[in-house]
Amino acid sequence: MRNTGPDRVLVVDDEKTNRRVLGDLLKEDHTVLLARDGEQALRQAAGDPPPDLILLDVLMPDMDGYEVLRRLKADVDTSHIPVMFVTGLTDEADEQKGLDLGAVDYVSKPFRPAVIRARVRNQLELKHHRAELLQAEKMAALAHLVAGVAHEINTPVGTTLTAASHILDQTGALERQLADGSLRRSDLRAYLESVRDAAELVQSNTNRTASLIGSFREVAVDQTQDERRGFDLCAYLHEAGDSLRPRLERAGHAIRVACDETIPCDSYPAALFRILSHLVDNATAHAYAEGEAGTLAIAGRRVDDGTAEIVFSDTGCGMDAGDRERAFEPFYTNRRGEGHSGLGLHIVFNLVTRILGGSVGLHSTPGEGTTVRLRLPTTVDAGAGRG
Repeated sequence: MRNTGPDRVLVVDDEKTNRRVLGDLLKEDHTVLLARDGEQALRQAAGDPPPDLILLDVLMPDMDGYEVLRRLKADVDTSHIPVMFVTGLTDEADEQKGLDLGAVDYVSKPFRPAVIRARVRNQLELKHHRAELLQAEKMAALAHLVAGVAHEINTPVGTTLTAASHILDQTGALERQLADGSLRRSDLRAYLESVRDAAELVQSNTNRTASLIGSFREVAVDQTQDERRGFDLCAYLHEAGDSLRPRLERAGHAIRVACDETIPCDSYPAALFRILSHLVDNATAHAYAEGEAGTLAIAGRRVDDGTAEIVFSDTGCGMDAGDRERAFEPFYTNRRGEGHSGLGLHIVFNLVTRILGGSVGLHSTPGEGTTVRLRLPTTVDAGAGRG
């Protein structure tokens, strides 16, 4: 559930005085929650709605702050919550350990009140900016889909209209021949053959249009509603491929989808489509020179009863070691001057790990294309899907 009121900040410290001081500093602008130990912190973090930020002490009895953070990051329900350490430990090694575990900031006691307020405000603003970027990205993906399907539908609809007009013209001519008595058996046979051919065109192109609209409806609903639901992974990959194909073909690229088994999933197909859309956009923007055609491939398979794998690959230029190492970093791009934000693969990473509860890896060699491998649970844990 999204919190629409003041941001909720959870303060975790075993010392009552420290909890009170931090609470008094923040309560004017935020809703402050208090926890006296790790177990209480974990329970409150898993609440609905969850806190927007956690201020966490390190030195606490029974469960120290490092262990609390490990458990928060290991649980898909709480892994998205940013954590700031506020602690009396001042060694560089302690700070490095906290940041390596996933903390977004580390503040040593004694602290200055203005600094704490500013750092809390900055972290909350960053969290909201990430949410806004995700929403903007969702709407951009939907706009791409609408434009692509509309362009693709033009061909079968145009063919259907032409065939229907031909039937009307032929029928009008037949009626005139019948009226003036000039109709011959050969004319009737020619009419039937012509109308049959036109009717087959109408049927095949109407079926094609219905299929495109069905794929569009299936995926478009997912773009606007991040609802968890049941679906067959292979069928969905084929539908997504059909939806992505128009924009690729306009750029001269081909897309292949290979997934022939039944893989029931209970997950978030909206996030999956956005992942595939970003991978396609990233490949077309970076893997090929202007005017160069390529082939993109999506393959799905079952790894075991609870895990599926999706492999996305391109036949493009590949990446060097420096680009590979930083590929998932936010705002990293070697083509910023050409209008690229460097957020595409970072969004992919966040969607895979935070929404779908999976993992993502990338393999690339210069001149040999790029492969992105996703490992996803077929059933996401309860509470997943929070951004």
